[in-house]
Amino acid sequence: MAAAYPYTGHIIDHAEISEEVCIGSGGFGVVYKASHKIFGDVAVKRIFKDLEISIRDRQILEDEAQKLTQIRSPYVVLLYGVVMHPCNYSLVLEYMCYGTLREYQLKYDVNWSTIEELVRHVILGIHYLHVTAKIVHRDVKIGNILVGKGPTAKVSDFGLSEWHEYSRMVSENCRASSESVTVGTTTHIPPECFMDINRKADTKFDVYSFGITIWEIVTKKRPYINAKPDVIPFAVINNQRPDENEIPHDCPVFLTNMMKECWNGDPKRRPTFKEMLDRITEKRHAVTVCDEVQVRCLNETTNYSFCFQSPKSHKIKEI
Repeated sequence: MAAAYPYTGHIIDHAEISEEVCIGSGGFGVVYKASHKIFGDVAVKRIFKDLEISIRDRQILEDEAQKLTQIRSPYVVLLYGVVMHPCNYSLVLEYMCYGTLREYQLKYDVNWSTIEELVRHVILGIHYLHVTAKIVHRDVKIGNILVGKGPTAKVSDFGLSEWHEYSRMVSENCRASSESVTVGTTTHIPPECFMDINRKADTKFDVYSFGITIWEIVTKKRPYINAKPDVIPFAVINNQRPDENEIPHDCPVFLTNMMKECWNGDPKRRPTFKEMLDRITEKRHAVTVCDEVQVRCLNETTNYSFCFQSPKSHKIKEI
């Protein structure tokens, strides 16, 4: 266990990090691949810099980070700790060599059995967050699913509301306009939260977002690509969803059924991640049993065919 989950002191000295190379950027900072003298390859997400914060707010950020370093799941990206320097506030995370699931799919020819397995990993990760860590992700999407060796999919960017809030403050300070920053990802927000702007995100929020994420995975496209952002909430409330015509004809029915159940307009009718996990486990078991039966039948057929060997030949007669 110690090898799988190394000690994570939640405050990390930036002097321990070297060889930083920028590998991406997003709404919540710039990401670098780097090397840490203890953890090896790491991802450093620089959330904000050159921002004066009070002692109280600094403590809030430290407390939030300290709690998240305790999260331990094979399907959740590990937070090693944070850099808390006035010129550099960063998250030091487990490095996932293939990047986001979208990047992985675009670079490699990923078959359906592998996709189903990666979807199972995501279900396991979010189920852990909901049941064990008691965390609602609030931004489940393909860009927050990272892929590492195996391949193994892991859930990232969860439980960092305070850090993200400071990131928004920096973004607003850097803009000349007074345009507000969108909270979350509009395309993945369930209809009930558009109808009640004060509604608190719960586990069914994540389930809906996961349904949209499945669509992203099976189509390799972005949802509502032709719609203006301000039109999406109205369309979603009126039961519009990403275009099902974009789903490949050979997509497993199991995935499309799960997708539609997850994005149901009624939160009560959406499955829990435990229910989805039970179903996908049952499906895997059924496939295993089917494979065993096929192997047994093949063996029996092979043995039976020996009865029809020609006395002049040692070759097995094809039947």
